Amino acid sequence: MKEFTIHKTVVTFEVRNGRTLSRTKCFYENGTLASDGLYTCGAEWHWDIPVGPRKTYFHNGLPKTEEQYDDNGCRDGEFKTWNEKGDLQSHLIYSKDKKILEEKFDSESVDKKKSA
Repeated sequence: MKEFTIHKTVVTFEVRNGRTLSRTKCFYENGTLASDGLYTCGAEWHWDIPVGPRKTYFHNGLPKTEEQYDDNGCRDGEFKTWNEKGDLQSHLIYSKDKKILEEKFDSESVDKKKSA
């Protein structure tokens, strides 16, 4: 599989509930969105704690992952992964950083689920 590198990163800042968050969007060299997510400041002023939804994409524009975090950076909600063909590979649900559901899907099975 060919590796693609991030060509450009755009960071903007948003204020939500009195808290400053950075929205980081990364793009591949062909201009396709590679990732989009909100972060809050962690140790040493690094914007490294995810907050809210975070999505990543393959070079072809199809979704790669969808993740959901609470205001403290804990996994909270649905986490999904897809393969490069758009087939859903896994579906997990977290509550306060604890996994409460995990489903894995076989790309070759007849009952595979496609991304919405």
